[in-house]
Amino acid sequence: MSLGAIEALLRGKIGLDPASIGSRAIDFSVAKRMEVCGVTDQAHYFNLLQESPGEMEELVEMIVVPETWFFRDKEPFVFLKHYIEFEWLPRHKGSCLQVLSAPCATGEEPYSIAMLLMESGLDKGQFHIDALDISRKAIEKAKTGVYGKNSFRRIENVFLKQFFIQTEEGLLLDDRVRRAVTFKQANLIDASAVLEQCRYDVIFCRNVLIYFDSESKKNVFSLLDRSLAAEGILFLGHVEMMQMLAGGYDPVDHPRAFAFKKTPLKPGQADSHKGTLPRPRRNLTKGADDISQKKAMHPKASPVAAGARNRKKAGAPDSPHKPDNARESLLSTAQKLADRGNLNEAKTVCERFVREQGPSAQGLCLLGLISESLGEVGQAETFYDKALFLDPDNYETIMHLALLMEKRNAVEKARVLRKRAERIQAAQHQLP
Repeated sequence: MSLGAIEALLRGKIGLDPASIGSRAIDFSVAKRMEVCGVTDQAHYFNLLQESPGEMEELVEMIVVPETWFFRDKEPFVFLKHYIEFEWLPRHKGSCLQVLSAPCATGEEPYSIAMLLMESGLDKGQFHIDALDISRKAIEKAKTGVYGKNSFRRIENVFLKQFFIQTEEGLLLDDRVRRAVTFKQANLIDASAVLEQCRYDVIFCRNVLIYFDSESKKNVFSLLDRSLAAEGILFLGHVEMMQMLAGGYDPVDHPRAFAFKKTPLKPGQADSHKGTLPRPRRNLTKGADDISQKKAMHPKASPVAAGARNRKKAGAPDSPHKPDNARESLLSTAQKLADRGNLNEAKTVCERFVREQGPSAQGLCLLGLISESLGEVGQAETFYDKALFLDPDNYETIMHLALLMEKRNAVEKARVLRKRAERIQAAQHQLP
């Protein structure tokens, strides 16, 4: 029994795309759980996973390690505050704002939303927040409302003073905020019974679609689309936003908010979108020299791996992204093969690198470039997206994706990407 069978089981249960976190991380988690269970054979452990929902939950808990803090990324909350105060409230007097946070991890995001709404003047009867996560332990932690210093990387003193008190265990969140959020354990790929009971005015679903396989991604987006009210606001992660610049949604005019407004319905139009991630189709001409041509278009691009920010999993092995001879040798080999026109062989070597060393912006960007040269446009876009998830401000990857979008006639996506690249380049020029 290979690790691939366990990865396939995880794909079926939680929609996980193993490539999004790497087989190395999954293998590490499986080995730890086998040790706890006293199991030495992967085939035996595979059977245990099938027979024991509890053990499957424990494995998922180990793999899905939340990375979150209060007011993470800041700008989505800045926009939300402006939207509530100047758009939603004037048009919905006497209404109750319905908000969804999914996945909610250990509660920092939904609690941040609650504090923001209270600070904007809404009382407990004017809004309600549902918070969903697959992790039972994360939800139990969220309900306690007690947080350590790692949860306070970016929070203004006004919120600390108004909503937290110091205890021996950590900072305790005010009970008013805790009562404003209803936590529910649910698998997002199978949460229709939970979510379709409500029409949400605002949905936060950030940095999770990147971990799903394509079919699960479509199903989740369809569910979110059905659950979002007409003209509602959907917040996504910075990578996931690129899949939304078409079909039923308009980007909000606020840099780095990564928010989209559902397109207003026309008279007589049913309140329903297809709920599929838009994928414009246009074939690229295959060519071994495509990689060299694209490199020549922006030779001063920063290295793909610069500043890569990986989600560090508690207890996981040391970061696979540190330079070592084996790593550099694999990447160098893949690059040389690609430059010589041996694209299929180059892709195999690059896939081996990602599989053995874990995802990195450098490896994923190169995979995207090779896939694009092979005419595998959908795969190329996915690899670029994943590279940007690890390194959101990487100029080279952004430019590759922008050029791909232009070839596919996705004009708006390309325009947004080029503006993003220009901001990054301007910021780099300002550095001493």
